[in-house]
Amino acid sequence: MELKYRPEIDGLRTIAVIAVIIYHLEIVFGKTLLLKGGFLGVDVFFVISGFLITSIIMSEYNRSGTLSIANFYVRRARRILPALFVVILVSLPFAWNLLLPTQLVDFSKSVLSSLAFGSNFYWDSTLQEYGAESALIKPFLHTWSLAVEEQYYIVFPLVMLAIYKWLKPYTITLLTAGFLLSLQFSESMTGHNASFSFYMLPSRFWELLAGSLLANILYFHPQEDNDALLNKTMPMLGLFLIFYSMVFVDFDANHPGFITLMPVIGTVLIIWFANENDLVTKVLSSKVFVGIGLISYSLYLWHYPIYAFGRIIDPTPTWHDKIFWIVLTFSLSLLTYIFVEKPFRNKKLIKLRQLIGFLMITVVVITSISAFSIYKYHENLSENVDFRKEEKKRHRWSEYGLNVCVQKEQEALCSIGTNVIQNILVVGDSMAPDAVRIIGINYPQNRYILNYSSGCSPGKVQNKKSRHYLTCIDLNKKRFSPKSLIGVDGVVINTLIADPVLTENYVKFLKQHGMNNIIIFGNYLRNKRKMSELIVEYKSKEAILNYIGSEHLMENNLKSDDKMRQIATKYDLEFISVRDFACQSENDCMIFLENIPYSWDRQHFSVEFSDFLAKKMSNSLTATWLGSNGMGVAPVR
Repeated sequence: MELKYRPEIDGLRTIAVIAVIIYHLEIVFGKTLLLKGGFLGVDVFFVISGFLITSIIMSEYNRSGTLSIANFYVRRARRILPALFVVILVSLPFAWNLLLPTQLVDFSKSVLSSLAFGSNFYWDSTLQEYGAESALIKPFLHTWSLAVEEQYYIVFPLVMLAIYKWLKPYTITLLTAGFLLSLQFSESMTGHNASFSFYMLPSRFWELLAGSLLANILYFHPQEDNDALLNKTMPMLGLFLIFYSMVFVDFDANHPGFITLMPVIGTVLIIWFANENDLVTKVLSSKVFVGIGLISYSLYLWHYPIYAFGRIIDPTPTWHDKIFWIVLTFSLSLLTYIFVEKPFRNKKLIKLRQLIGFLMITVVVITSISAFSIYKYHENLSENVDFRKEEKKRHRWSEYGLNVCVQKEQEALCSIGTNVIQNILVVGDSMAPDAVRIIGINYPQNRYILNYSSGCSPGKVQNKKSRHYLTCIDLNKKRFSPKSLIGVDGVVINTLIADPVLTENYVKFLKQHGMNNIIIFGNYLRNKRKMSELIVEYKSKEAILNYIGSEHLMENNLKSDDKMRQIATKYDLEFISVRDFACQSENDCMIFLENIPYSWDRQHFSVEFSDFLAKKMSNSLTATWLGSNGMGVAPVR
């Protein structure tokens, strides 16, 4: 089997990487996300990888009667590792300068997992467990797909070698069986554990096997044997399936699973029936498509950290910012391809000993810096923690890429967003920002109008002794103005210790003016002392928990929670209680996520706790009116 260069495959890489790049830019026209299925570009890459790797294995085996596993791994290392390591090295100083301590620890762990070919395991466990910060500011989240391919490269050559030696007549049958079993596993697992299914090899194996199966089919039935009509129609059908899936399949689809067959089959059809007389093949083989395809690996590596650091630097990126990101991505990718990828693939230019030396030195440097970061910022609860900064983090909407307008005290009414999915009015006291974070992580394409003030529950103010009385009076005038509901698609109410009379007054107002999309958030706990004070005093999580247990530190908001639930039931509103997700029982509630407290002060949630709740409450939020015409996103693909 002689391997021939097929330029249309590089053209396919171009379609895949451009789709992913555009998807992660999050470009919205009206209320529509451009290429909302762009994440499926990764699935196109999987099919291509399966096809090419199997073709290489078959070529060597049929030529020499054996397969050098060591040589195979060396070729893969030349192809993948140098460029990846360079991107990591360049990213390290930006991480140290831009990330907060807890973010830097997370970044360092993700880097180490990438070096160990296990970042898919890391992202499945951390994003699944905590909900974490917005996936859009995780610089190496995208390496999960590299980990899947690397694990495939380790396992698959051994499987193929065994099949070729002892079961070669049944190669296609066995690969087909593996394809079907993995596909069915993927469909079933996505319904039970979407995160595991998304990140893990068993649920992705069928996509790689699709390419592998095609390589074997073409070996026994070469392209020139194809029917002329199929040669004319199948590439166009394949291109249609790829583009249709990228334009119309959204993140909430049961992916990976049967829906993923569209881009997978589309890719298979193009590779299978591509021929020099076909228009699709000619376009994909053009200089522009081939040129971008050649640097597609570097494009994939660079785009995500550039976007992530860009979003951290600039909370609300403009069109100019995003254009700059794209230009920078292409510039660095071209340089990486010329000065890193091409030289390291040339075994005459860079010998095996030089390759091993470079990889070892780079691994030592990256590991040392990452391990030091984890050690420096992960040991003592109070060490290196800027408590004031941690308390203010909950107002840094940039970390989630959220579109938030704060309407507080004497400020004017917020304008309504036009290029958004929904306009959500969030009303409450100082706890209201936490509701924005929790909902916004799941629905970042919405605009959030945050109407809040400390101690100011929504409703006609009755307590004139409150020190917030005057500002609250002014804010509630805005709340009870019909103008405040113009263009608003739904209202979320979140207060600490809610007065049911006040809240019911506001609910009546909303109902009278035709607002039926309403969610009431039930509340959590309140400290008698600041958690930051306890951390400084007691140093360790265990000591704080012992103190809480012995002194009954927490004030229980259960009665307030029940009253709000009753109002929701009375007026047929959605009610979601934080306690349902963070408490095992009335007196057994979550205080820490690893070493991060649920609050840095007395009650306002830490960013990490909001992340945790966003993940835990995702299904409950989707079951409300938010999910009927909104767009959830976690995790980013």
